[in-house]
Amino acid sequence: MIKELVESLSTQGWVFTYIGANQDSEQTAAGLGIRSTMDFKVSVEGSAMMFDKMRSSNRGYYKKVRRHKMTGEAIAYAEDFFSEKQALNRVTPANITELQPDQIFVFGSNEAGHHDGGAARFAVEHFGAIYGQGVGLQGQSYAIPTMGLSRNTIGRYVDEFIMFADSHPQITFFVPRIGCGIAGFTDEEIAPLFARAYSLPNVYLPMEFWKLLSYKYTNF
Repeated sequence: MIKELVESLSTQGWVFTYIGANQDSEQTAAGLGIRSTMDFKVSVEGSAMMFDKMRSSNRGYYKKVRRHKMTGEAIAYAEDFFSEKQALNRVTPANITELQPDQIFVFGSNEAGHHDGGAARFAVEHFGAIYGQGVGLQGQSYAIPTMGLSRNTIGRYVDEFIMFADSHPQITFFVPRIGCGIAGFTDEEIAPLFARAYSLPNVYLPMEFWKLLSYKYTNF
């Protein structure tokens, strides 16, 4: 009965999602006629990522709704609401040596903007990063402070970046493993901070981050 009701309402534009832990959410949802599913780990961190990913997906969906109202562009209700298949295609290249005009290299910096080494120095030499500017867009690069900061502070800077990327959909942002080098953090500590970029089609993340953000796909 539930499956029949879901399928009937889906033809009217309703969107159903199934989120679960300690189970095969995809298989359970299929029995209910629900296509969009998400698994999450039962932990404080896993729950936080789940809510961030859902907020990101909600934002992406409502953008489509607004475009539909303004332009008449069709909404593909059968798409995976959580965009996990799309996320797999948004992997930051391992070695970025050049960029197209609409592409931005994201790098970890310090608040003082002392871009003396690593990706920061490379951004100065190749992508227009400005020595002395520790945060934000500069040339074809974007600085997110990570050195000498707490994870919560880095998270606030990451949120600023996500808001910027969300408001500039015409630009593609390549995010490497920021904070996971000389800043001393692990992928497990930094990747969850980018969960709100989960459904932003213009934000690319390293494979290590996607492995931690996309639990449903393990065949990377």
